[in-house]
Amino acid sequence: MPTPETQKHTPELDEQSYYDRDLLREQMTTLRKEAAQRAKLEKAIETKFHEESAQLNVDTEKKLQAIKDRCTTQIVSLNADFEKDKKRLEGQVQA
Repeated sequence: MPTPETQKHTPELDEQSYYDRDLLREQMTTLRKEAAQRAKLEKAIETKFHEESAQLNVDTEKKLQAIKDRCTTQIVSLNADFEKDKKRLEGQVQA
C-alpha cells in the first residue's frame, strides 16, 4: 500500500523518458561552440592587453627620456650661468 508521500507505480511513466539524446547533443554542441568562442575572446583580450601595455611602456620611456634631456640641458645651462657669476664675483672680490 503506497503512502501519501510516494507515488503509485504507473506504466505510463516508464515509457516516458526524460533523457533526450538529441537535446543533450545539441546542448553539448552549443556549449563547445561557446567555450571555443570564449577561449578565442580571452586570448584576443590578453593579446591586446600585452600589445597596448608594450606600447604604453615605449611611449612612457620616450616621454621620460625627453624630460631627462630637458633637465640635463637646464642643468648644463644653470651650471654655465653659475660659473659665469662665480667668475664675475671672484673678479669683484679681487678688485
